Amino acid sequence: MKQYVNMQVSGVVMDPRSNLPVVILKDEKATCLVPIWIGVMEASSIAAQIEGVELPRPMTHDLMKNVIDELGAKVLRVDVLKIEDNTFYASITISAGNRLLEIDARPSDCIALAVRFGCDIGVAQEVIEEAGIKVEDTGAVDLASSSEDPEKLKEILAGLPKEVFGKWKM
Repeated sequence: MKQYVNMQVSGVVMDPRSNLPVVILKDEKATCLVPIWIGVMEASSIAAQIEGVELPRPMTHDLMKNVIDELGAKVLRVDVLKIEDNTFYASITISAGNRLLEIDARPSDCIALAVRFGCDIGVAQEVIEEAGIKVEDTGAVDLASSSEDPEKLKEILAGLPKEVFGKWKM
């Protein structure tokens, strides 16, 4: 059985090398980071929700939340399951009546829904071992406050080894 570590969104920043958005997940003790390169639209969706931005019309993830709510279902959790051929895989677990559904999805969509539903984000231990970055390796002094300081997250990304960048596909 896979072991999962609960993580939370630390922030969304731009990769200074590729100019692509990266969502940074951190464990509850702020000792490990998992950067996941994502699309611009998903990054906007996650950032808007985290920052409490009210939009005049619902974005796709808001629409999905509204539909799930109207159907009386609930997103219980999202999980980043594995990395295969340099691509992250994830799933959304939804409770719908007496059914428990596990739906394949991109991590960025899962995370965008998780921040809307306030549910757990799990990352498989094997993903952390392959893609995780220990905080002491970043030179970061206080990762716990990095979600309030995007510049600190940028510094962390800038300090990562060059091999990390471009390794993962969106």
